[in-house]
Amino acid sequence: MAFRVEKTEDCIEVHVWGNGDQWEIMNILRQLREMAPRKEISDLWVISKEYVVPWHAFSPIVNEVSRLLPNGMIANKTAIVVSDHLQMSQARLYLEEAKRLPFEIGVFMTREEAIRWLKM
Repeated sequence: MAFRVEKTEDCIEVHVWGNGDQWEIMNILRQLREMAPRKEISDLWVISKEYVVPWHAFSPIVNEVSRLLPNGMIANKTAIVVSDHLQMSQARLYLEEAKRLPFEIGVFMTREEAIRWLKM
């Protein structure tokens, strides 16, 4: 898996491509924590078409997110931009697992749609 994390005017953007790997996702989560320790900046994940995270990794990923959340966090949103309907279905499964997280997560087909939602 390859990824790029960058701070933009609206959020912290994460672009991932290649093969999915829960350990790389956890590395990205730690980078996000360093960039916004209280989740004071929303994050936007842009997922390439070939990128797939195995469903069995969803629970460990949510556990890592929970572990990294600080007391007194601001809890801004997370947006996920997917490339197709298969990824949309997979992302919805992730949302079911992530219901216990104390912030909103949205899944979108376009970056523009996701940015609009993050700004609401």
